[in-house]
Amino acid sequence: MLSNKHCETANMNAVMDKRNHRKLDLHEILTWMEQDALVDNESAHMLRTIAIGSGYDHKHPLQIIAERNWKHPQHANLLSLEFLTEWFARRLGIPYERIDPLKIEVTAVTEVMSYAYAARFNVLPIRVSETSITVATAQPYDREWMDELSHIHQKDFEIVISNPEDISHYLLEFYTVSRSVVGAQSAGQSLSLIHI
Repeated sequence: MLSNKHCETANMNAVMDKRNHRKLDLHEILTWMEQDALVDNESAHMLRTIAIGSGYDHKHPLQIIAERNWKHPQHANLLSLEFLTEWFARRLGIPYERIDPLKIEVTAVTEVMSYAYAARFNVLPIRVSETSITVATAQPYDREWMDELSHIHQKDFEIVISNPEDISHYLLEFYTVSRSVVGAQSAGQSLSLIHI
């Protein structure tokens, strides 16, 4: 569990980085893991050294770390991507949420932004209410999209931390389903006009 000092630091950083719209990098996250005794200095240094180049550019830092198959130093459980994502959310003081496709109104969430825009930031709207929109992300300080969409929708945006691989997977799945629904509706309307 995080100390109050860690939570306060994370919250202060969140305020600062909301202005900067930056992505958290591997070095920062490894440093936090060292501070929380999840990885030793030697392993962290080695990963910083080898995780360089275009082959790592498209991956979230948590994915790169999870691929090392490190074990938790206290109970030897695997530091899986899901475990790391939950730890990451606690470290930042931002709610964690496992994406459950059965609880999501696909048509509503895919109307928030285009697939191309969502894929650009790897963010996924998961709830839409009359006053707010909840978006899953794994890069909570990169909020350029939030500033732009707040003006369009005139609603408050809330963020939750989710597994970056789940976000990418369901992003494609939800928007594919949405296009199929729209296509079916358009075909149905065309047939109705033919029979009028």
